[in-house]
Amino acid sequence: MQDASDAANEEVDDKNKVQIANYLCPVRLAVAGAFHTSFVNPSVSRLEAVLAKTELRTPHIPLY
Repeated sequence: MQDASDAANEEVDDKNKVQIANYLCPVRLAVAGAFHTSFVNPSVSRLEAVLAKTELRTPHIPLY
């Protein structure tokens, strides 16, 4: 991985260099929930059931 990072940095200035995170050291993410993990799997069926009953309509206010 470090070789790929070094190769990517050969052609760029210091401001645009990339850095590979230490993938061996877990990092706490600043998120409200563990949505990227399997911990939320039990809630999937309940969410699907609620969404199946939800009427989706065209918004009245333009979304950009």
